[in-house]
Amino acid sequence: MKQFLNNLQTKLSKIPNDKLLHFFYGSVLVGLFDIIMPHAIITLVCVMVLAATKEIYDEMERDSPMDFVDIIFTILPALINFI
Repeated sequence: MKQFLNNLQTKLSKIPNDKLLHFFYGSVLVGLFDIIMPHAIITLVCVMVLAATKEIYDEMERDSPMDFVDIIFTILPALINFI
């Protein structure tokens, strides 16, 4: 069990900070949408739209390429909430 936890900690520590921030802000969005409208599917769709919109904005205004992994990390809390 101790070896499993050490391996898990090693793998989790390799996740880039940017992806963790996307997961965090996705979690915040899920919490807010669940308070406003407690339907998991609506929350999922809203978070998906906001995540995609943010990446499109970054590509157009900040000249940084769209990163689909960022979208996935932002949507992941909504998927967990949906399940």
